[in-house]
Amino acid sequence: MRAPLSMMPLIPAATAMAAGIILSALTDAALIGLAAIAASIIFAALKQNHTAITTCAAAAGALAFGVGAPDEEALPFNRPITLEADIKEVKDGDATRRLKVSPVRYADEEGSYRLSNPADIYLYIPSTEPYTEPGDRIVATTAIERPETRTYFPEETSEQQRMKRSGIAGKAFVKPENIISAEPSPRIMMRLIKLRMSITGIIYRSGMKGDTKRLVNILITGDTSDMNQSTRKSFSGAGMAHVLALSGLHVGIIASLLMIALYPLRLCRMRSAASASAIILLWSYAAVTGLSASVTRATVMASVLLMASMLQRRHSPANALCLAAMLIMAFDPTALFTISFHLSFAAVAGILLFARLLNPTAPRRRIAHRLAGIVSVSLSAMLATGAISAYYFHTFPIYFLPANVAVAPLLPLLISGGATAITIEACGGDPVMLNSVVDRLAQCVTGIANLCNNLPGATLDGLYFSPWLLVGAALATALLAYGLHCRRMAGMTASALCAVATISMGMIQATPERSGVYIIPAAGYTCVAVATPGSVSIISTAGDRQLSEIAAREMPRMRDYMGRRGIDTLMTANRRAEFPGVVYRCPTLHIGNSSVVFADGNRNTKPTDSAPPVYVIICRGYRGTMKEIATQYRPDTIVMSTDLNTKIADRYMNECRQLNMPAYSMRSGRIPDLNALLR
Repeated sequence: MRAPLSMMPLIPAATAMAAGIILSALTDAALIGLAAIAASIIFAALKQNHTAITTCAAAAGALAFGVGAPDEEALPFNRPITLEADIKEVKDGDATRRLKVSPVRYADEEGSYRLSNPADIYLYIPSTEPYTEPGDRIVATTAIERPETRTYFPEETSEQQRMKRSGIAGKAFVKPENIISAEPSPRIMMRLIKLRMSITGIIYRSGMKGDTKRLVNILITGDTSDMNQSTRKSFSGAGMAHVLALSGLHVGIIASLLMIALYPLRLCRMRSAASASAIILLWSYAAVTGLSASVTRATVMASVLLMASMLQRRHSPANALCLAAMLIMAFDPTALFTISFHLSFAAVAGILLFARLLNPTAPRRRIAHRLAGIVSVSLSAMLATGAISAYYFHTFPIYFLPANVAVAPLLPLLISGGATAITIEACGGDPVMLNSVVDRLAQCVTGIANLCNNLPGATLDGLYFSPWLLVGAALATALLAYGLHCRRMAGMTASALCAVATISMGMIQATPERSGVYIIPAAGYTCVAVATPGSVSIISTAGDRQLSEIAAREMPRMRDYMGRRGIDTLMTANRRAEFPGVVYRCPTLHIGNSSVVFADGNRNTKPTDSAPPVYVIICRGYRGTMKEIATQYRPDTIVMSTDLNTKIADRYMNECRQLNMPAYSMRSGRIPDLNALLR
């Protein structure tokens, strides 16, 4: 039976609060807040109480954003400071450690300052010493830099945009000798992170196998730092990526384990004490795992359910979902813009809207109803999140339904078995048999993911579409929900038409573009990307043996451009290559009626064309003089590449000045516009 709208009063309030946050992010939070407060006063005077409460929620959203959003400008950029920061995350590279830290205070020549609500930054340390871990507080001398905003290729995501998606506002490089101290942080949240690290340590000291330890650690603590890329790819390709991210599924299993452990209280007729203890323990678990949006949402909903049971009141899942959203937005308004928030709330909303309607069996047939519920819940969640996931990750898993149906009965056993095993380990026991069972369960879960990911046509890749098509998909889903709930054929027909129109618009191909040529500087080489209507190719000053490695390194900046045009592979060009409007004859790149020469130690630096080149780009390895370049080529401009040694580049610039030759360095941020030569 459908709940009436009067049973769900938090839906308008949660929507208004989200609107207040979005408008505050686009304009001024204070202006939006004052306007909403004024509107609420007017509606209250007109005795429009529901509307007044809704506008108050919008004002609360604006206030939350104005007060709670991380302040990037609070950070002291581009000046020497002594920084004190709490470490949230540690990621080890080949020779460098990357720390995600929350600055606490800093000191410079003018004095010491405590930072209020600053954004997080990355600290890069070119050493594994001294040892640091999440939960520590580090003090070091450094300088915080802003992420680079420049892009070198069309539709490339800048470093600033990539870091901002992760809530990172700056970066800093710290030499090991500049680290003053690293010790445990006194903050409560950092101590909880330390506790999570202790739980991880117990898991890794257990008698389970290596792969099982990693999977159990992810399922219980949510720590994915040790997860390898192949595991992530297998679970994602099978439509099981949610298994590797703590969510309502995991919290529900933990809540069930807690209720089993607290069952003696119920036997003693202390139901309220059991429910209250479960709520406290659930929130403790959520705090230890980091209070992510999905875990917080599930914990709020579970708490509401338990409190309703304690107070013997009716429970509205939609209200609980809206309450969870409002609490998250109140304490972390920027969470509204994260992928995890969108996927988590969309999945639960889809389950609430569709799961019961898609279940073909009657509730009185309990076993059949629950078995069919596994299928209907998976379908409902994917119905609500499929378009969102495809928009963000550009792929859609085809075999998500059999994968999730097969894994659903195994996950509760795996999580409960792993939790019981590490509890026994922490108490000094050695659960050999239980560890063996957990190993088998982990192998089954991983095997299902690998099997579904390796099936033919496991995923639809290259799904790039505009946000407007995402709006169309959301509208089609909403119309379908309306049609099913109201049993109106018109609603379902409108949903089908909207879905067809959205898919059709997404399949319309843009007019092929003409060729483009882009210089992409790097530390050890200079390369040029040539984009044609059907391909993207890399030409590099590095040796031919390094081309495949360079292509793999440069692929991330070109992935979106290629994906939107259906280009699967980044090509590499050797010493001779031809493209529409562009011809490469090492070391000369002919663009239209002009040419560009790359001068380095491995190239023939003799002229290959009678016409003087527009640019001669001096690259790493060149050993001649600028006088030789001027005599051989007579270029319009000489350009120093970023892969040149700084001292050598300065010497060449001085030689150019003596010869009155136009010259500049790409280190200054000025990159030759080779596309201008095509026009």
